[in-house]
Amino acid sequence: MRRSVDLNGPDWQFGCVPQKPVDCEDANDCHQVAEWLPATVPGNVRADLLALGRISDPFYGLNNEDSQWVDEWDWWYRKALSLQLDEGERAFLVFEGIDYISTVYLNGVELGRREGMFSRQVYEITRHLFDPFAESSSGQFSESVVTVRIWGSATLPRPQLTVGQRAWNRISGTLMPKFEAFPDRIRTLKCQMGFGWDFAPRLRTMGIWDDVYLVVTRAVFIRDVFVQCEVQGIRDRGQGIGDRGQKAESARVQLRLELDADRKQAARAQVTVRGNNFATDEQHFGFDLALSKGPQVKELELVIENPRLWQPWERGFPHLYEVNLSLLPDHSLVASSVDCGPRRAKENSSSLDSLVTTFGLRTIELIPNDDAPSDAPPWTFVFNDQPLFIRGANWVPVDALPGRARRNDYAQLLDLAKEAGINMLRVWGGGLREKRAFYDLCDELGLLVWQEFPFACVFFGHFPRHESFLNLARSECTAIVRQLRNHPSLVLWCGGNEYSPRRNRKLTETLKAVVAANDGTRPFKDVSPGRGDSHNWRVWHGKANLRHYRRDEAQFASEFGLSSILDLASLQRFIPPEHLWPPDQFWQYHHAELDKLRRYAQPWIRVCKRIASAPAGFAIRRSGGWITNPAGAVRALKGESASLAQFIEATQKAQAFGLQVAIEHFRRRKYRASGTLFWQFNEPWPAICWSLVDYYRRPKLAYHKLQQIYNPVLISLNYPLIEYGPGTVLRAEIWAINDLLQSFEDCRLRILLDGKEIFSQAINLPPDSCRFVGLIEHPLPDGGQHLEARLSCQGQIISANGYDLQYHDPTEAGLFDRLRSWIGEMTMR
Repeated sequence: MRRSVDLNGPDWQFGCVPQKPVDCEDANDCHQVAEWLPATVPGNVRADLLALGRISDPFYGLNNEDSQWVDEWDWWYRKALSLQLDEGERAFLVFEGIDYISTVYLNGVELGRREGMFSRQVYEITRHLFDPFAESSSGQFSESVVTVRIWGSATLPRPQLTVGQRAWNRISGTLMPKFEAFPDRIRTLKCQMGFGWDFAPRLRTMGIWDDVYLVVTRAVFIRDVFVQCEVQGIRDRGQGIGDRGQKAESARVQLRLELDADRKQAARAQVTVRGNNFATDEQHFGFDLALSKGPQVKELELVIENPRLWQPWERGFPHLYEVNLSLLPDHSLVASSVDCGPRRAKENSSSLDSLVTTFGLRTIELIPNDDAPSDAPPWTFVFNDQPLFIRGANWVPVDALPGRARRNDYAQLLDLAKEAGINMLRVWGGGLREKRAFYDLCDELGLLVWQEFPFACVFFGHFPRHESFLNLARSECTAIVRQLRNHPSLVLWCGGNEYSPRRNRKLTETLKAVVAANDGTRPFKDVSPGRGDSHNWRVWHGKANLRHYRRDEAQFASEFGLSSILDLASLQRFIPPEHLWPPDQFWQYHHAELDKLRRYAQPWIRVCKRIASAPAGFAIRRSGGWITNPAGAVRALKGESASLAQFIEATQKAQAFGLQVAIEHFRRRKYRASGTLFWQFNEPWPAICWSLVDYYRRPKLAYHKLQQIYNPVLISLNYPLIEYGPGTVLRAEIWAINDLLQSFEDCRLRILLDGKEIFSQAINLPPDSCRFVGLIEHPLPDGGQHLEARLSCQGQIISANGYDLQYHDPTEAGLFDRLRSWIGEMTMR
């Protein structure tokens, strides 16, 4: 049976050596390491240096600049292995990810050299291991040592540009700073934001950033299992949300095994399928296999009767199955092919190899949107024969030092996402193929994943077109697909973020072919935004009025949002006290775009000043929820710093209200627009940016607003964004939206103005519906400021949504801002 040995932990060592050319013939210079220091794997060079106090925290103030020297050295990691093999056993060393150019050795023998951050590296080390119990001629016992050489980021490859491209690079960088046509980063398949982004530092990481382990087998090694599923006869049972669309008549499951046998032999595959997160009867299957020597592929087909389906969280339960595969030698075969499967607790000790993985049974397709032109691409997601409106967010890496990310980091953020009503996360193309724990948790939580390949933001140029780069893209993206394809939460592949599919046709064709060859069970989109998809940056980057959101008729909105300042408690953790106020270069280093922050905060400054002057215990409305101001709590700072508290409050109100305007607009257009993915949910370091949850896991005001407007059941009011005062007639459309497959009967809808009812009506909400309910026309009294829409069913409030009528913004975007936005949109065609 298989033995797995976890090599993660704090018992590694690391050290630096002078840089060598990447193409040097002999890279084994670990003997030149002057000082071996303790290290943790998974991790990063900077994380290890920080733990030892060799560098200051790069996330505080401007300290990141002080650690740029790290890139100018090459780095070694090493770990001693004490592993003894029994006769007939084989051992494989597995790295899930090394960042970025590396060579792996065991006992001084080079196992392989690799460029890339995302590929799994697997090496058979059976012949190279030392016997830990064998005494050497010197009387010492020998341990094996694995060593990894990692080239410093200063040696990262750069694009080879023509004379014309270099000239265009200078011109484009002058016209639009930070947007060179051919930035250095486009030559690497590495986390793109590490080269510096508008929410992330220039921090080009190096290290063993993902898991490392040993696999010990006998004569056959199960290198990979691809679980392909075809669900047949989906049907409803009952009328409740827990039953509808949950079951099917049967499912055909094909296991595609990639095996490596040490000789020609006969074997038997025993397969047990059981529920992983739910109770069900086990099903057992047996197959005779004739194996040749070396790598090979075998396909096994199973039929699961009356299967339970994996569902997005709001549509039911995310049922996960577990498949236990065991390969037995021919002398261990059993007579019956029906009851041939050994139980997990009593697995046959003579097993050649075994493997356990999970999968989910579900269908996924994209269909055309309602009222879309005949040639429009499909944008409505359909799961298990039921369309679903996407209420999503953009996901970026949880840490700018991604090796530090652990399962608990993912769990905290994903729980917050689900609690906010989010049903899909777009893993943005400037980030990562996340670690396995991220996708495991999404499987378990019923969260959907839109996965992009690591290509992002090339506006005026294009990615390299030469064959060596396309081969690298093919290799790394194949590895990404193969590592993620068994996760039912993953529902869409996308080629990347914000580049021209026309100018990058060779790349998108390569990626499409990779997905078809290695998966073929999910839709693929060339790039985001594509046809029918909107990245609406007229608001914020183009400084447009929020009213512009309501003119967006895209079929899908995959980026939009406003930036805001973190809460004061978070700001104080990375901005030195003497630089907290007024904003200066420390703010700008952490990405504060002060002109845009002020532009969108200005309409709220008056409101925030009123809050700041409120007496203790005075009740104040904050974007849909009542709060109090005990002892003037918002005035947390004295003197001139009170302005900082107001500025924070104003930017967070602006962000929350902007998202409300945009999201409710798209939800009122349900299935003409089929979903939203706001920018952005989280952040990789402490930043003044678009995140709703900051680096310290502290939600902003917009997060709490999102819990209202991403409620699957929503009452939305559509009213003109004008200045409201005493005597102004409020005219608002009332919309009722239900994203659930459950109907709500005999509900009571109430609209309140400053706590007083101005509208009441009994309504029914059909499943998966969007209905116009009626109109309100109501003159505002003196002080009329806050609207609230409440929907109750059987005495319980199932939806509550608030609006602040104090907002008024007469400002429109200037000509230059409109032109800049138009140019940006044209570059992505």
